[in-house]
Amino acid sequence: MPYASINWNEIKHLRFLSFLSDETLELLKEQVYRTLRDQEKDELFEQFMKWQRKENEIMLYSDYSLISFDLPANFDSILQNTASANRIDVKVVIPYSILNGWAAINKIEKGHRNVCLLQFADKVPDIITIYPK
Repeated sequence: MPYASINWNEIKHLRFLSFLSDETLELLKEQVYRTLRDQEKDELFEQFMKWQRKENEIMLYSDYSLISFDLPANFDSILQNTASANRIDVKVVIPYSILNGWAAINKIEKGHRNVCLLQFADKVPDIITIYPK
């Protein structure tokens, strides 16, 4: 299965498996709401619940992270896969992630899968929009 790695100073990377369709995004929002319905909601919860697809933003489902790091995080490039020379230099920000479908957080946790919001200066690169939903 293809994936993209987003390199951060050639040290940190995340592998992405697919992007979220509108239907899947709505199901995820319902799941996060149910998980947190009896708890105090924070700003990240509100941002995620209000998020709508834009030309320069996409929600991607990541593979298990090999490291932990804080968000927001800035990345400089995207690879089609780690063995590929198909690399594009593009600035991208991950402002927050959704940990295991439970809650929006400002961290990527080692050993967990995340749904990540990726924000680009311009439109989402084609290298990402070809991923399965």
